[in-house]
Amino acid sequence: MTDALVTPIPVSSYGAVVRTATPDEHAAVGELTYRGLGHSDAARPDPAREALLRDASARAAEGDLLVAADAATGELLGTASLLRPGSRLSRQARGGEAELRLLAVLPRARRFGAGWALMSEAIERARVWDAPALVLDTGPGNHASQRLYHRLGFQRVPERETLPASRGGHLAVFRYDLRASEGRGARDLGRGRSRRRTTARHRHDRAAWGADHPDRPHR
Repeated sequence: MTDALVTPIPVSSYGAVVRTATPDEHAAVGELTYRGLGHSDAARPDPAREALLRDASARAAEGDLLVAADAATGELLGTASLLRPGSRLSRQARGGEAELRLLAVLPRARRFGAGWALMSEAIERARVWDAPALVLDTGPGNHASQRLYHRLGFQRVPERETLPASRGGHLAVFRYDLRASEGRGARDLGRGRSRRRTTARHRHDRAAWGADHPDRPHR
């Protein structure tokens, strides 16, 4: 189930709106997840993995299936699965934490902040659920993603890094403490900063974070 009181958030500077996917969009969201994570007919994952990526309805039933849609055309640009505490699809969450998985953005939308917007909205919705924290994981070598998570307010928790990454090492785990950050939502990050100092850097990091990577986050 989703929370009807959480309204769509326009991300006007990037021309996208983040909202909950409707049931009639689930098939398209499954395809978006599959393609956005770098898969194709020539580069298919194993059958179990492919089933997870394409089954958007199952992820919607486990929490909130978010999409970033073009504000002008309605085209779906990206998606992320926000999992409620105790979800069977969680792999890092514990103690009532929410988890973010399967963040996927179309290549042409990656440099416009769709992924940043999805993550920011996920933080706010997890807060509405009264979860103590939001957790996620990423490849150990995905440094651009890790810088972005730190800027959003996530902290790395190396003592929880036990799952193997696809190219060696262990998945890096990040946690956003929702209770400690009450009153300063993710959307407020940067509002008090100098735009001259942050805009170019954030654009670079968002583009790098969205680029193809063998250990993409939120798998």
